[in-house]
Amino acid sequence: MKICPECKSEIPKDALVCRYCCRRVEGKECPDCLRRVKNNANKCANCNHDFERDEAIVTFESFSATANLLATILLRNRLLPEKIDLTSNKITITTYGYFYLTTFIEEIPWEKIAGYHFQSGIFWDAVVIETKGQTSNVMKCLEKSDSHKIKEILEKMKH
Repeated sequence: MKICPECKSEIPKDALVCRYCCRRVEGKECPDCLRRVKNNANKCANCNHDFERDEAIVTFESFSATANLLATILLRNRLLPEKIDLTSNKITITTYGYFYLTTFIEEIPWEKIAGYHFQSGIFWDAVVIETKGQTSNVMKCLEKSDSHKIKEILEKMKH
């Protein structure tokens, strides 16, 4: 016999679910709500935590890229290129105003990303990130190697 961690009732030692409170006593623990779910569950039944996303984060390495200066001047009429940072928690796009007088920082949690589009140009590329409930975010004037790395990371994080 063993004790249910939720209601403290005595239950058979091979039980997966408590017969008194109907809570799962075996399986993996959800990091958000601390409830137990089946070992092969993709989402938590209680809080909808995505376990597949957690697995993708394990293989994810942070990456930063800055738009090409010449492309920024020619295509966007700006002197300060945008910067994009991809971490395990979010994507951050930083856009600088004239002479660094203003800075616009847009943070996009991975949970808000609905999809992306990759636009390939002759010299430079662009990545458009579609979000749930927000506007689209466009990172233009990217070097080919940087845009391909961003595309690779977005593909890994895709649900």
